[in-house]
Parts: sequence; structure tokens; C-alpha cells
Amino acid sequence: MPLLRASRINPIFVGMVERPRLQDFAAHRTRLEEKMGGRYTLALVSTIVALIANPLAGNSQVINLFIDLWVFFTLGFLILSLRSGNFKRLEVILLSSSTMGMGIANLCRSWLGWDMDLVFLYLLPFAVLFFFHCAWLIVKSVFQEAQVTTDLLCGVVLAYLLIGIAWVCIYSFIDLTVVDAFSIGADADKRAAFVYFSFVTLTTLGYGDILPVAEIARTAAYLQAVTGVMFGAIFVAALVGNWKNPNAK
Repeated sequence: MPLLRASRINPIFVGMVERPRLQDFAAHRTRLEEKMGGRYTLALVSTIVALIANPLAGNSQVINLFIDLWVFFTLGFLILSLRSGNFKRLEVILLSSSTMGMGIANLCRSWLGWDMDLVFLYLLPFAVLFFFHCAWLIVKSVFQEAQVTTDLLCGVVLAYLLIGIAWVCIYSFIDLTVVDAFSIGADADKRAAFVYFSFVTLTTLGYGDILPVAEIARTAAYLQAVTGVMFGAIFVAALVGNWKNPNAK
């Protein structure tokens, strides 16, 4: 009988232990967001630091791995805050497969010297969906806000950067599937080159040092350029429409 009672109490006891842990985690995250100025500001700072640190890391695969994991987990926390605890199955699949899969693939390639192109070929589409999904959640939440704040502006910038990162994954996928899809220097780091090419194309700057050669690469490039132009125009109109003077009655 004592064993039976213990088995009945045990699940309740576990639930009582787990709930405070989740509440403590949420409280720590909320305090950190308040110190940084908001949830978008925290994720934006993390993403910018990752983009700056990526080329500075050079050929260190370990540092690049930690940078990737940092960005993925930061965006995962952002999704948690946007969903207010309602973490759907699609987001779990995208986050876990992209983070763990690409993290393990990077480890095997950098430390064991394995050829992981086939693994990246299957994981890159999930990464594309993950970044676009994050950008969509941010855009959706921005349009639901009634007043423009500094944190809201950081959210717009963050969504813009996530679109650029998503296209980095698209270009990497094209490079793996199409031979000589891009004209890049033989000794160039393709990862850094695609990051550079993506944001240069997104801003419609275009120096011409990296050229899309294959038809699918050209199509992806002009679609990204159109997306960058339309994103700026739509969000400027939306933010101006939602702008409210705090001194107005």
C-alpha cells in the first residue's frame, strides 16, 4: 500500500517540480528582454553579432558552429515569446531539425572531415522554412501592434535580416544541386560569399563580383531583389499608418 500511494503521488510531485522550473525560465527570459529593450531587440542584437562575428571567425568551424546554434536558439526563444507558450508541432520540427541536424553535420565536417553535402541538401530546405517562418511571425505581430515603438522597429529590421539569411540557405541549396550555378572565386569561402551576395542583392546594390550563372540562380536573385524593395515599401506604409503621437489625445 505505501508503494501504491507513492506511485500515485509521484506524477503530481513531478508536475509540481517542473512547473516552477518553466516559470523561472520564463521569468529570466522576460527580465533579460526588459533589460535589452524588448524581445525583438534581444533577437536583433544576437543576429547582428552573429553576422559580424561570422567573417571574423575565419576558418574556425567550431566558432561558426556556436554562432549558428546561438542564432537558432535565439530565434527559438523569440518564437516562444511570440506564441505565448503555444509551441506548435511545425515549429518544433523546423527548430529541432535545423538546429540539431545542421549542428551535427557541421561537427562531422569540421572535426571528422566527412563530406556532408548530401545531409545539407536535405536540411537546407528546413532551414529556409524556419527563417521564413520566423520572419512571418514577426511581420504578423508587427501588424497587430497599435503603436510604433523602438522594439517594434527592431522587429522590422530583424525580419529583414531573416529574409536575407533565408536566401543564403536558398543560394547554398542551389549551389549544391546545380553545377557552376554562381561565378565565385575558386579560393573564396562560399558560405561568406553567399551571405555577402544575399544582402547585396536584397538591398539591390549589386557590385557584380559574384554573378548568378544558372537560370534558377538568376531567378532566385531577382526574386530576392523584388522582395527587398517591396518589404521596405510595405513596412514604411504600415509603420506610418500605425504611428501615433503619444502626446495626442
